[in-house]
Amino acid sequence: FFYRSTGNVPNYSSFHRFSDILILADLANPLLLVVLTIVRSRAMARILLVGLLLIAAAGVSAIVDQRPQYHFMPPANWTNDPNGPMYWKGKYHLFYQYNPFGPTWGNMHWGHGVSDDLVHWEELPWALAPDESYDINGIFSGSVTIVPEIGPVIFYTGVDANGIQRTCIATPANWSDPLLIDWVKYKANPVMAAPPQLYTQGGFRDPTTAWMGADGNWHMITGCGLANGTNVGMALEFSSPNFFDWSFEKIFSLNEVSVWPTAGGFWECPDFYPVDGVYVLKFSDGPDNWVVGNFNDQNQEFTWTSRGIYDQGQFYASKTFYDPIGDRQILWGWVAEEDPTINWVVRGWAGTQSLPRVVSVDANSQVRTAPLPELSQLRGASTHFHDFNVSQTYQTLPGVSGDSLEIIIQLPVIPSNIESFIIDVRVSQFTTEMTQLVFSREVAPMQGTDITDGDFNVFPIPNQTASDCQQLCEISNNCVAWTYIAPNTTRGPDAVCCLKSNLGIGLHPCSACTSGIKSTVHIDRRYTSLIDPVGSTLDMYAPFSYDQPSMIRIFLDRSIMEVYINDGQSVLTCRIYPSCPDSLGIQMYAQNGTFTIPQIDVYQMGSIWINSTVPLFKPPHFVPSNFHQQQKDVAKYRKFGGFKG
Repeated sequence: FFYRSTGNVPNYSSFHRFSDILILADLANPLLLVVLTIVRSRAMARILLVGLLLIAAAGVSAIVDQRPQYHFMPPANWTNDPNGPMYWKGKYHLFYQYNPFGPTWGNMHWGHGVSDDLVHWEELPWALAPDESYDINGIFSGSVTIVPEIGPVIFYTGVDANGIQRTCIATPANWSDPLLIDWVKYKANPVMAAPPQLYTQGGFRDPTTAWMGADGNWHMITGCGLANGTNVGMALEFSSPNFFDWSFEKIFSLNEVSVWPTAGGFWECPDFYPVDGVYVLKFSDGPDNWVVGNFNDQNQEFTWTSRGIYDQGQFYASKTFYDPIGDRQILWGWVAEEDPTINWVVRGWAGTQSLPRVVSVDANSQVRTAPLPELSQLRGASTHFHDFNVSQTYQTLPGVSGDSLEIIIQLPVIPSNIESFIIDVRVSQFTTEMTQLVFSREVAPMQGTDITDGDFNVFPIPNQTASDCQQLCEISNNCVAWTYIAPNTTRGPDAVCCLKSNLGIGLHPCSACTSGIKSTVHIDRRYTSLIDPVGSTLDMYAPFSYDQPSMIRIFLDRSIMEVYINDGQSVLTCRIYPSCPDSLGIQMYAQNGTFTIPQIDVYQMGSIWINSTVPLFKPPHFVPSNFHQQQKDVAKYRKFGGFKG
């Protein structure tokens, strides 16, 4: 804690961090006196003192409620991937990976929530539990397909006692139930045999929503990896004449190591859908990668033309669905915790879903993910600023305070003398805690320099120059930096362009290289929390233009922050865990000048949860030794009306 408080921090907060040490000393002195009166051994006293201080720190942390209020999550315990979102008979449904027995991963079920408007939600009892031999080790991720003349059908991954993963099907037990509470597993599960052994590296899971092909057959893809040590992930295609009998067709798509250097040997949670006249294929492998391209329905061939990342922060295992009411594709993603596991156990929950986002593809074949417009229904009291001056001293937004906010900032063209500016959120009274959005101006091309790592796209550019590589970075919504490698080097006879989604591990000499850095915005979390610092070396970057007006939307929801640049042109999501109850302010600062922000709007945000009329089954905080007996208990609770959670 001493190192954390006296490390390399800006001058404006050094004094307050020294004050924190004095506060801790004030806390430690009486504790030490008490301990020494009980324990005569100084060594034992020190051990007990450390324990008491940790308990005190935990008590301070408990004062600050970290549980998000307008992000979807179960009432308690662990959640991860969103599964099978859909619209059916006037209701939106969201399923999700769920452990009902604790706040860590394991015992995978499908949790279930329902909404009338994609904004306000009710929690329902879980939809699927691991109670058959083919899924006894977990109900892993999958999708829902609305089958004409049948209705919604769940595809999920069942894991048997040997860890073998197979695709299974479930259908509603009562088609007239608008909430679709109960689901029945298909008697012939699993419906999809494993593909050839060559294609099962790392598993075989996460089936997509299916589509009807021009050949009259159903088609769908699922994720796996090439089992020959080449570290190649892929999506495999299967087909069915009747939706229940499936056979392996071919490799639908796979990573090309020369193009996707960061893509590993397994594609999780693939997704495939049409939007804005093109098709998007997405896979999860580190970040959530997307590729945009053309799809030939006659031969089921997909050819991609551009690629990128949904979110350059904490966002994974995403899933979309088609919303027929809004005629749009809606995206959800899992936002994992980033604090120590012990905190999850203490507070009893871990994980949340992102805000729902609307997917579009722009003229440069770049995917945008904008926050759902209906989220404005959650807005409450508001504060508005016109012509707000930002200078070289920190300017606080007067009258603004909160941990659940939407902040909209209409930025002008930034004057050329402004080298950088900072927006601080969740600022404590004495600035001992804050989370910083740092806007930095571009760095001109640097000859003889390589930006090591951070690549998300690497490809040859025959007969082209460093300026061509720079231009390719400029049109990408994910590229924040680039490196051009001259031809006839160890990389081959052609020049190579490396596009980067972050700044890697630094600059290094390279005689054949030229590198540049775009104007960026990044999230600096070094001072987010005195107790649970996160990301001290894990800054998140997104491109940002100083030379044109921009709109920045920041959603703060206690321990989660989502930042949208220009309606989702770029997105940054992260977790933050302020420990001071007064870490509620907002302030701004400009380096080397002054400029005026035309408009700032701040809204207090309400909760998405409405009073549930459906009883929630609250299991014990341990894993029962017999899942089948537990399922009988659930059946009994449903039969007799259950009890309020």
